[in-house]
Amino acid sequence: MTTFLSLVDTRGYEGQNQESPFRWKSIQHNTYHAPKPSDRRPSIQEAEEQLPKDVRDDLVVLYFRNVHPLCPVIDEYEFASWYSNCTSDEELFGHCEIVLFQAMMFMAFAHLRQEQLNKTPYSSIPHGQKTLLNKVKVLYDNDPSGDHVVLTKVCLLLSYWSPYDSDLYVNSHWVGRAFFHARQARLWDPDCDSGAMFSRRKLTWWCCRVRDRLVALGLRRLHRLHEKNSTWPMVTSADFGAEAICPKYMPLNSKKVMMGAFIWLCKLSELMAEIGEFQLKTGFDREWRGKPEETNAIMQRIVQTSKFESRVNAWVVEFGFEDCERTDEEYIGMSKLPLRKLQILSSSLIAALYRPYLRNSEYDQPLEISFRGIAVTKVKEASARTARSVHKAFAESPIEEVPLAIFAWIQFPVAVCQVDYQFNGGDSLLFGATQRSTILASMKKLGERFSGAKVACQTINAVMQITSERIKQNTLKLANRCRFEDDSADDSIPVQESEEEADILDCVARIIDLTLAQATVRNGLIRCCTLDEAVLL
Repeated sequence: MTTFLSLVDTRGYEGQNQESPFRWKSIQHNTYHAPKPSDRRPSIQEAEEQLPKDVRDDLVVLYFRNVHPLCPVIDEYEFASWYSNCTSDEELFGHCEIVLFQAMMFMAFAHLRQEQLNKTPYSSIPHGQKTLLNKVKVLYDNDPSGDHVVLTKVCLLLSYWSPYDSDLYVNSHWVGRAFFHARQARLWDPDCDSGAMFSRRKLTWWCCRVRDRLVALGLRRLHRLHEKNSTWPMVTSADFGAEAICPKYMPLNSKKVMMGAFIWLCKLSELMAEIGEFQLKTGFDREWRGKPEETNAIMQRIVQTSKFESRVNAWVVEFGFEDCERTDEEYIGMSKLPLRKLQILSSSLIAALYRPYLRNSEYDQPLEISFRGIAVTKVKEASARTARSVHKAFAESPIEEVPLAIFAWIQFPVAVCQVDYQFNGGDSLLFGATQRSTILASMKKLGERFSGAKVACQTINAVMQITSERIKQNTLKLANRCRFEDDSADDSIPVQESEEEADILDCVARIIDLTLAQATVRNGLIRCCTLDEAVLL
C-alpha cells in the first residue's frame, strides 16, 4: 500500500487487479493529446472527447471507492450495470448524461496513481483536473436537457474544486448552483419523489445539505449557509437502493461501513448547521457592540458553546470509531479516509467552536477575559486530537486516497500544534516529533498533487515565520522580568504567558480564516507580513 510512510503500490481487493471487469468490445475514439495547462475554453466537441478506455475504467473504480462514499449522488448499482454492458460511447451516453460522466472523471482524476497518470495525456494531476473541469463547464453551460437533478449532481461534484488561483467558479459558487437546481427539481420535497428503485432524490438533497455545511464552516463562510430545515427524514441504508446489498466496487461489509459513515456525516452536519448559525449571530453581535455586554448574555453564550461541545462529544461516543482501527484485511477494497475524516471533522469542529473566544475586545467583561484561558486550553486539546487523527490517516492511507477537501479542517489545528511546538521549544505535549514530521512531510507531498494543498502548506509555513519572532521576543521579555523583578511579580508571569499565547493563537486563526475564506494568497505569500498586521484583520 502506497502510504506516506512506505510509498509502495496500493492493493485492490481480491480479483480486481487481475482483469478489468468491463466489457467494452470495440470503441472508436479520436486520439486525444492534452494541451498545455491554460484557461482557454474548449469547444463543445473538445469537451465531449473522452479519455482512453483503460484510463476511464480505472477512473470509474476510483470514483466509487474514493468519491462516492463522501458524495453518493450516483446510483452505483445502476451505473455499473450500464457501464459494464455498454459496447460503445453512444450506448453509454444514452444512459448517462455526458456532463455527469465528465464530472465523475474530473473528481476521480485526483486519485490516480502515478503509473495510471502516465497513461493519460496529462502531465500532472492539476493539469488533468483543470482540463477536465473546463470540459465540464462547457457542457454544463450548453446542456440542452435542462435536467435539474443531473445538474444538481454535477454542481455538487464541481464544488470540490478549490485551486486557489484567479478562478471565481469554485466550491461555494457550485454549492449555490447545486441548491438552485435542487430547488428547481424540488428535491427537498418527498411528495415529488417517484419512489422508483433507482431514485436518488433524497440522497442528492442530503448531499447538498452536507456539502453546504462542510464548505461554509470549513472555509469560514458562515454567511453562505443555506436553510437547515428539510422535509426529508435522516438518511438510512435503505436509501442507497440495490447497491446496499449488491455493491459493485467493494465487498458488502466494506459497503456497509461506507454507508454508515455517510449517515453519521449527515447527522454531524445537522449539528454543524446549528453551530454555524450560532456563531454567525453571536460573532456579529460581539463584533459590532459599542459597549460592554451584560454578564447574563455572556454566560448564556458560554453555556450554549459548552452544550454544543457536549453534543459533539456525544456524537463521537455514539459513533464509536471502532471501524477505524480494523485491519486492511478486514475491510478489503475500502478506504479508511471517510472514517478518519469523521474523526478529524468532529475534533476540528470543537477547535472551531472555541476559536472565537481567543479574540479579545476593548469591551470584554471579566467573565470573558477569564474564559479566554479556558478557550485556549479547549482549542489546544481539540487540535491535538485532530493532529493524532491526521497522523493516523496519513500514515495508513495511500497518498492517492487523501481528498483535498480535508485541508480546510486540518490547517488551523496543525498550525495550533506547530505554535505550541515553537512556544515550548520543541517540547510539546500536543505535537510529538514523529507525528509532526509525518504530518508536515505528508502535506508537502500532497502539495505536489493539489495546488490547494500547496497553498495550505505555504500558509502554515508563513504563519510559523510570523509567530516565531513574536515567541522569541516574548521569551526574552519574560526572562528579563525574572532577572530584574522581585519575587512578588513571579505569580503574574504564567498569566501573561497565557495571554500572550491566546494573542498568538488568535492572530494565527485570523490569518488562516482569511486565507480559507478569501484565498488571499498570491505567489505563495500571505498578504499579512507581520503578527501586528494580523491583529488588524
